[in-house]
Amino acid sequence: MTTTTAPADQISSIDGRPAPSPGDRPPYPKTERQAEFMALADRLAAVAAENAPAHDRENTFAHDTFGALRESGYLALTVPEEYGGRGATPLETMLAQERLARGDGSVALASTMHLVVIGGLADSRAWPEPLFERVCREVVAEGALVNGVASEPDLGSPSRGGQYATLAVPAEGGWRVNGRKTWTTLSPELRYAATLLGIEGEDGTVGRGQLLIPMGSPGVRIEETWDNLGMRATGSHDVVFEDVFVPTGSRLPDSANPPGRATSGWNLLGSSVYLGIAEGARDFTV
Repeated sequence: MTTTTAPADQISSIDGRPAPSPGDRPPYPKTERQAEFMALADRLAAVAAENAPAHDRENTFAHDTFGALRESGYLALTVPEEYGGRGATPLETMLAQERLARGDGSVALASTMHLVVIGGLADSRAWPEPLFERVCREVVAEGALVNGVASEPDLGSPSRGGQYATLAVPAEGGWRVNGRKTWTTLSPELRYAATLLGIEGEDGTVGRGQLLIPMGSPGVRIEETWDNLGMRATGSHDVVFEDVFVPTGSRLPDSANPPGRATSGWNLLGSSVYLGIAEGARDFTV
C-alpha cells in the first residue's frame, strides 16, 4: 500500500487555519490575556533563574521563588474568576508555564501540579462547591498550595489500579489515617493533600477513596527523601501519616478513573514545562 503525504502548505490545522510551515513557532500571544500571563511568567522566570542554582546545589525547596509567585498572584491563575482568580484556560496556563520553565524547571513543574488540580476542578466541579470555594479563596488570599497525593513505596504509581497501603479507618466524626506517600511534590509548602488511599468500611471491607488532608494536621510528617539532580527544588519528599484525624466533611468524591487516566486539556500542561526546559537549555547553550 502506498501512502501519499500532502505538501505542508496544503495541510490545514484542526480549526481550519493553514498549518504553520515546518520550524515556525505558533503565533502567540493572540490575546491580551495571553500576553499578560506570558509577560508575568517572564518576570517570574527571571527571579526563578537567579535562585535556581543554589537550590539545586543545596537540595532546598524554592521558598523564595514561590514567595514571588504567591505575591504576584500567579498561583491563582487557574482559580475561577468568581472566587477571585484569573480563570486561566489550559492554553493560557501552558503559555505561561512554558515561559516560567525557562527560568527554573523545578519551580515550573511543581507549580504545574497545583495549577492542574485547581484548573481541572474549576472545569469539573467534582468537589463539593463550598469546599472548593474555601480552598480557592485560600489560594487567592494566601497563596495556599494544593496537590494530589497518590504514589507509595510498594506501589509506585497507582495508575494501573493497585490497592493503597495507606489506610483510613473509621473513627468518631471521621477517620484515622496511617501510611506513607512518596513523590509528594510541593510538600514543604503544601497546604492541602488530596490523598488517594484505602478507606475501611463499617463492614471491614476496604475500597479506594480520597480525603483532603490539611498538611498542618497533627501526625503529618515530611521525610526529606527527594534528591534528584536538576529537580531538587520540587520538594517531592515522602509524607508520613501517623494516626492523622480527618473529619467526615473532608471526604472527596471518588473518581471514576484511576490516577492519570482522566483526559482533558489540563493533562497537557506538563508538556509545556518540558518544552520550556528545552528552550532554556538551548538559550543557555547557544
